[in-house]
Amino acid sequence: MTDSGEKGDRPVGLGWVRWLLTTDHDAVAYAREVAGSVAAVLLVGFLLFAVSGVWPPLVAIESESMEPHIQKGDLVFVMEEERFAGDGAITVNGDSTGVVTYQVGRETGYTKFAEPGDVIVYRPDGSERATPIIHRARFWVNEGENWYDEANPEYLGTADNCEELPACPAPNAGFITKGDNPRTNPQYDQVAGIASRPVHPSWVIGTAEFRVPLLGNIRLLFTQLFFGGGTVSALVVSLGGLGVIGVGFLTRDRSEGEEGREGDQSDQSDEGDQSERESRHEGEPEGRDGADLDPGESDLDPGGTDSTEATGSIEATDATEGTDASEGTDAKSDHRDDERR
Repeated sequence: MTDSGEKGDRPVGLGWVRWLLTTDHDAVAYAREVAGSVAAVLLVGFLLFAVSGVWPPLVAIESESMEPHIQKGDLVFVMEEERFAGDGAITVNGDSTGVVTYQVGRETGYTKFAEPGDVIVYRPDGSERATPIIHRARFWVNEGENWYDEANPEYLGTADNCEELPACPAPNAGFITKGDNPRTNPQYDQVAGIASRPVHPSWVIGTAEFRVPLLGNIRLLFTQLFFGGGTVSALVVSLGGLGVIGVGFLTRDRSEGEEGREGDQSDQSDEGDQSERESRHEGEPEGRDGADLDPGESDLDPGGTDSTEATGSIEATDATEGTDASEGTDAKSDHRDDERR
């Protein structure tokens, strides 16, 4: 079996498969490397999905509302909330929600991203069209509950009682949530208008488990450049970007290898020419200088060879729209919303 660029019989049957896997043909080798990178991306994606139970398992952070614990441009791994739930997760009618609130976390010592309680990714008001929010679950309220007295007054804005507080009494049971950044998110989400009511457990997509700094910028950049800011898969775009980078490194390494081989061939050619010239000189009569050679006895051209060069899914983001820019207090200053599970 021969390469496609050589003379002779072409591969037939399964010989084509063997040729595709082993040939050094530039175009085929490059396509093989790209295919390998894409396969690796898909494999990583399916493994992450198998662990997290959420698709996509990676989401990019688009705002600063969770700083300093989660930064804008981070890539965050999200897991189904009921998997590996922490101690003290809120239960409803005997069923665990899988979410530990800030209040409970302070009592049990359970922390995520340097603060007590879980950081959840949720759909505001259960809307499938709205951009999911990633904020911390502060405390739990029951349907019809006056939660004004349970909250930290620093996060209630100008409300002085339940009547002045949005979603009070609570129209449904759920979590009161808030971003960690006191500058961009000084109020609860349900007060600032990020969510109009407590977050029902069925609206929770998952809990944030860990972050990869800066890697989310790849996904955000690809979205801005190629999708006009539309919703695309964070997994496909972010890991796809890594795949492109990987192909670049593979191509570069292969290119350097080819240059090295061609350089070796050139050196061997030069050495062979030099040996031939020395041999011709040794065979000449004494007293004759190499410069006196007849034209028919001239040295061979020592030129060497040229060295060529070769070279649909959710979008979980912070939401800070509608919040005041005033300075808030640190989460640890809570006194009333820390008294209740």
